[in-house]
Amino acid sequence: MRTVVIGATGDVGRGVVRRAVARGWEVTAVSRDAARARAVFAGLAVTAVEADLRDPVDAKRLAADVDAAHLDHLVVATNVPAPLRFVLNHDSRELVEHVAEILLTHHVAMRAFLPAMPVGSVFLGIGGGMADHVVKGYAHASIAQAAQRMLYRTVATEWLTHPVVRELLVRSMVAGDTNRETAPATWLTADQVGERACQILAAPEATDGPILTLSPEGRAPS
Repeated sequence: MRTVVIGATGDVGRGVVRRAVARGWEVTAVSRDAARARAVFAGLAVTAVEADLRDPVDAKRLAADVDAAHLDHLVVATNVPAPLRFVLNHDSRELVEHVAEILLTHHVAMRAFLPAMPVGSVFLGIGGGMADHVVKGYAHASIAQAAQRMLYRTVATEWLTHPVVRELLVRSMVAGDTNRETAPATWLTADQVGERACQILAAPEATDGPILTLSPEGRAPS
């Protein structure tokens, strides 16, 4: 299985890469810094590629470089930090820009990859679980994550050919390489998120998407 993970050096991206490699899949890890990706995945059978998915031209170049017409899976695991701030304390333009930044890489990747990917392949985005919940100080994250969910729901409805389009909505903070020492045991781990993502990629027909959720109560195996 040929799998490309965009946002591979983030905590969630690392979990997806590790679990895909564990399944014996051929994995390409995409980040804005290929040297960092090579360091992160040293010792794993991973190809590191540099690309900026905020740039439509670079995204199309990436799709050609990884031969999107012969991919089995594309995972978009990018994320944007959401600093604590009450919503009315945001500058209005800043709030809109935060939402746009969350959507940007997903939409750019869709436009670059969906027309090229083959029948039977899977395009999977990973999103945050505050799409349904307001947490004081993080309304900007909730608004952005809800918009991302609607993007995937709409594309899955409008895109009637291929590949299969899914979003995994993670209803938990995630314990990964950057915060493992301080993360509570109640959080999902990056590898649990990665394992669930790989389950969806391996058998999308077993899901009733397009929006799938993962919570601590429904943990994927480590």
